[in-house]
Order: sequence, then structure tokens, then C-alpha cells
Amino acid sequence: MSYIKYARAASGGGSVQAVRYKAGRIEVLKHFGTAHNDLSLDHLIDEAEDFLGANAQLTLDIGVEPPARSRPCMGDISYDNPPSIDEGTTTLITTILEA
Repeated sequence: MSYIKYARAASGGGSVQAVRYKAGRIEVLKHFGTAHNDLSLDHLIDEAEDFLGANAQLTLDIGVEPPARSRPCMGDISYDNPPSIDEGTTTLITTILEA
């Protein structure tokens, strides 16, 4: 099954990828880019949905409106592996604060 993956990039932007599980691992089908604001994130999500055919799903008209799909905004995307502060940076910060 393919789906859209959102992740926070090292630059602070939101990365949008089409991925799928294959042999117990995540395989990236296509990387659509990195967004730095909600408008560009929305555009990248549209591209990913078009790529996966998310809007082409057949429906059965039974007189009930499907709920609107929610989309993430930049604040909703978190880091997969948050950036860490190494020992040298910690020492530098401590030295500056003590001065």
C-alpha cells in the first residue's frame, strides 16, 4: 500500500514523499520536495495525491458525503530524527553563558 509521508527536513521545512512498504522496509517512490510554508506544502501534497491517484478513487453514490480529508500544516510535521546538539556545541554554549 502506498501513502504520503511527511517529515521535517534538516533545513526546517516539511518534506513530502510518496512511499510504500516493501519487504518490511519503507521504499520511497518519489520525493516531491520540501516546503517552508503552508501554501507550498499544500501544493506538494496535491502533486503527491495526483501521483498516487488519490483523487481518482471510484466511489459509490449512496447519498452520504464523505468527510473532508484533513491536511497537515507546517506546525503538524515533526522531526523523524530531531537534530541533536553534540558535546562541542554544548561546551561552547555553557562557556558563553558562564561569561
